[in-house]
Amino acid sequence: MHGRLQPTTKAAVGHDRYATLDGMRGVAAVIVVWFHMALRHWAPVPGFGHLAVDMFFLLSGFVLALANDPRFARGLTVRDFLIKRAVRLYPVYLVGYGLGALALLVSMPHSLWAKYPVGPLVTNALLLPYPATHAKIAPLFVMDGPAWSLCLEFYVANLLYAVAWKQLKGAALLLLVAAAVVTLVIAQQHYINLSGGAGFDTWPEGVARVMASFFGGVLLARVYAKHKPSFATPSWLILAIMAALLFAPLTGFASRPYEMFCVLVAFPALIYLGASGKSRRPWIGARLGDASYALYVIHIPALYFIGLGLTHAHIRPTPAIALPALIVLTVLAYAVDRLFDAPVRRWLSNALRKPVTVRPAALRSPV
Repeated sequence: MHGRLQPTTKAAVGHDRYATLDGMRGVAAVIVVWFHMALRHWAPVPGFGHLAVDMFFLLSGFVLALANDPRFARGLTVRDFLIKRAVRLYPVYLVGYGLGALALLVSMPHSLWAKYPVGPLVTNALLLPYPATHAKIAPLFVMDGPAWSLCLEFYVANLLYAVAWKQLKGAALLLLVAAAVVTLVIAQQHYINLSGGAGFDTWPEGVARVMASFFGGVLLARVYAKHKPSFATPSWLILAIMAALLFAPLTGFASRPYEMFCVLVAFPALIYLGASGKSRRPWIGARLGDASYALYVIHIPALYFIGLGLTHAHIRPTPAIALPALIVLTVLAYAVDRLFDAPVRRWLSNALRKPVTVRPAALRSPV
């Protein structure tokens, strides 16, 4: 769901960043937080804020394919790829897991172990779901709800991409994406909308969402690598359209085709144009991109503690409170990224690094 990419065009801003894609990731994270604030009645509901997760999946597939297709061609192993992904995802997840565990302990100090036995503690620590079959609507990640999407991306999408990289080309990739889209349509009809994945009851829809969007992103990356836009679209326009799509006030029957339009048409188009986007202030997109992953991971337990503080202060949450809270959370997430995640990942990368010998093309096995 999250990664950074070496630019390949002059439209890409900076030495190693795509400012517009970073900005899109940041805006998606902010809208997810606002969406969950709205569910707590702190703010107006962004009508399709849940689709920001599908945008994350698309961005992740696009970015990872652009960055790693050439590396796999040069001899990158499945093991090395998955280690790199684990190093990217796991440190910040542990922060969210720890905050979530603390929130549970504070909220139910006397009944925590009765309601949540040791099972979720162990499985969730490994970024694995806990199948709470005794309560079908129970979250699969009780410590940190958003972890469901990280789990599916890593254990399903990333693993399949790495293992089947050689096979997932051309017609095979098209067939996989087509099958995933059909499954997504069926899931939407069954679950009413595309907001599922976090609970035991909606887990299958989560799988459909990650398969369609992640591998749609992989397909889009391969199209982009061969056919880049001949013009640079302003970053502000792309971000504004993205936000407008997620805040659209549609309801009723029209919402279903609109969700599909966003996931299958609008979001891919924005990413395609965003990869060659033109930004006047690239540092804004870069900072938003830096904060996005930590913001996504820590915001649920952080919102609990903010709400607890407001309750003790006898302050009723309103949009006037929600906006400063969102800003504080974004700054906190950026601090987590810069002061914790970046140095920890750097240390882990150095500790796990090993000399990689890539055989010359003429000596590689054809299978």
